[in-house]
Amino acid sequence: NDIAWNPDFEAASAVSQAEHKPMLVFVTATWCSPCRIMKREVWADDEVKRWVEDRFFPVLLDADAPDAAPVLQRYGIQGTPCTLVINGEGEVLDYRFGAVSKPDFMAWTGQF
Repeated sequence: NDIAWNPDFEAASAVSQAEHKPMLVFVTATWCSPCRIMKREVWADDEVKRWVEDRFFPVLLDADAPDAAPVLQRYGIQGTPCTLVINGEGEVLDYRFGAVSKPDFMAWTGQF
């Protein structure tokens, strides 16, 4: 997909706080089938791409990457896919565990 995902949670958090723009954090893994479905059916959609980049600072975390472990532990994430909206102070505003369809994603994130 063409979303400009940031792989560095800490750097993204600093920018999120400075710009007063919440992060959209997508936790994925290469072996995760529902994650691949979301990548093809949600994140690859042009409307979703514009929506995400206008409203959020997008962050992609690979659950298997060693540097992701502190973030996963901090937020109690134990599986994939997991999509979180986090403010610049690091507080989870809301989250969804499991695959989310485009209509559900758009309705859910419309509140932010």
